[in-house]
Amino acid sequence: MSDNAKNEVVLRAEGVCAAYGKRQVLRDFRLEVRPGEIVALLGLNGAGKSTALKALAGLIPLQMGSVWLDGQNVSELPPHIRARLGMGYVMQGGQTFPSLTVYENLRLAGCYLMRRDFENRLQEILDALPVLTSVTHRRAGLLSGGERQALSVGLVLAALGSPKVLLVDEPTTSLAPEAARELLARLAELAERQGTALVLVEQNIRECLGISHRLVLLRGGGIIAEMPGDVATGDSIRERLLST
Repeated sequence: MSDNAKNEVVLRAEGVCAAYGKRQVLRDFRLEVRPGEIVALLGLNGAGKSTALKALAGLIPLQMGSVWLDGQNVSELPPHIRARLGMGYVMQGGQTFPSLTVYENLRLAGCYLMRRDFENRLQEILDALPVLTSVTHRRAGLLSGGERQALSVGLVLAALGSPKVLLVDEPTTSLAPEAARELLARLAELAERQGTALVLVEQNIRECLGISHRLVLLRGGGIIAEMPGDVATGDSIRERLLST
């Protein structure tokens, strides 16, 4: 990827506000992410992190503000159109068909956008997520937590190919430490290799510090600070999040 491409903003949120009914959850959320950049949204429970991802993905309507994908205003577009334009979303807890095998799950996702080169794409997915290689014929409902989360990422890759933006909501929830580290490392490799912009919501601060270029701290639905990932520490982040 050229230096000019890396400097271009692929995802932009401007003054985004969102609510659930009358309950205001997200206030004046602003974000710019470049190709290959990994940005982690951090905050205590109820800070608005997952709501921010849903607003970016089009899963909840915006009260105010706008969302731009690769220079196009997608604020009024439904999630499936944003997906066709290159925005992938992996919800918390994963999203699989438990009665189908890993292969069948990926095949079904690949058919969503009528990908004709599925078998070639399948090998690329297995190379990116090697934990799935030995379980391709196992039903998704029988997978471990780490395998299931990897499959949920694989479904997005099967459907979109190389997404421009990947929004991932708390992928390491309930995972063992080793499985959590492995999954986050694979996501980081994906961002680097494909130039995919990665926006990650995580509670695992320590692991986020190892892969994130930038950290965005939220409290009460608003951004309170941004930090470069290579200089922040777990203690400094917790101090900012807990300070009054």
